[in-house]
Amino acid sequence: MIRQFIATVAMFAACLLLSSSPVAAQAKGSADAMAAKRVNPHWKVPHNAWGQPDLEGIWTTDDMRGVPMSRPQQYGTRGYLTDEEFAQRAKQRGTARDVDNARTGTFRNEEGSRDFSYTSMVIDPPDGRVPALTAAAQARPRAQGSFGTGPWEKVQDFGLYDRCITRGAIGSFMPAVYGNGARIIQTPDSVVISYEMVHDTRVIPLDGRAPIGKDLHLWMGDARGHYEGDTLVIESQNFTDRTAVGGTQHSDKLRMVERFTSVDPKMID
Repeated sequence: MIRQFIATVAMFAACLLLSSSPVAAQAKGSADAMAAKRVNPHWKVPHNAWGQPDLEGIWTTDDMRGVPMSRPQQYGTRGYLTDEEFAQRAKQRGTARDVDNARTGTFRNEEGSRDFSYTSMVIDPPDGRVPALTAAAQARPRAQGSFGTGPWEKVQDFGLYDRCITRGAIGSFMPAVYGNGARIIQTPDSVVISYEMVHDTRVIPLDGRAPIGKDLHLWMGDARGHYEGDTLVIESQNFTDRTAVGGTQHSDKLRMVERFTSVDPKMID
């Protein structure tokens, strides 16, 4: 499970967050409360043959379906549900899984198998809500896609997602109705992340090479990675201004920092 991305105005989560809060702050039956690093502070992150923290595998954000992007106001600054609130969510997710299991075709069994007690995917600012847009951001066009009102007069009237071009580096990890898988491959000098949805693949150098020219702009940005202890840190820039954060197109000055840390054999924070 993969949770956290920083994108200029907010931190977005797609799976597991491990904070300094005590276990009691999390619902007892939640997957986040049972992460190996949470249960046993002495748990050691496994390493690969090159001495890097081992993040390889096929991961999914399916389990984050049901966690809202922005925190409902009744939770205030609480990052986790209470036991009673979590029980209600688990019941709702169980119903969603039953519906999925009864389906046939593309969208069957895409609900994940674990329940988390996070009150929101956004964890910063403390209220867990996406900050209000600036006037400049409000003036930018919103990508309407095929769910908009049209007109549909040319190919460009359809969004990048509609046209299977990209979901963008931020959107690619956010849980959707299906296709939430991601494969991580590590080599001595690079990390590769390949997304199931639209099949975007990022090859991230670890060798300290200089960024590409400032006038070159890429759908998924220009990424460079390094390790800080047991954490993989990826810094990306040189984005286009045609992908979005929460439905609003960002500028080409977007800078994104991602941190990946194993906290359980089956969870990445």
